[in-house]
Amino acid sequence: MSHPLFVLAALVTLSACARMPEGLKGLDAPTFKAALETEKAVLLDVRTVAEHAEARIKAPQVHLPVQELEARLAELKAPKDQPILVYCRSGNRSAKAGAILLKAGYRDVRHLEGGIGAWKAKGFPVEP
Repeated sequence: MSHPLFVLAALVTLSACARMPEGLKGLDAPTFKAALETEKAVLLDVRTVAEHAEARIKAPQVHLPVQELEARLAELKAPKDQPILVYCRSGNRSAKAGAILLKAGYRDVRHLEGGIGAWKAKGFPVEP
């Protein structure tokens, strides 16, 4: 008989995988940073206005809160084949935003797994 905690962990892992939209790539903080530094990508912050004002990844970026993303998608001003690097606080909203972007026809959408928290944990720069 399987241990109850193992079963619970497996179910949580499977449900997390099920929420990842097809075509969306999750990147750890070092890989996300490397993509930001080496590719001509759009950096998209989908957190709230207050979160964005508190601290953000130090790089030119577009700020569109995820709850407003569909209505304000034209503000992204990026070709559909340009890489879009999306982040939020923990990775949940960026995955949701990634699904919206893929549905809108963007072909190269990647999100920061663990969000800005994972970014800061690696000691990468943020700005107020």
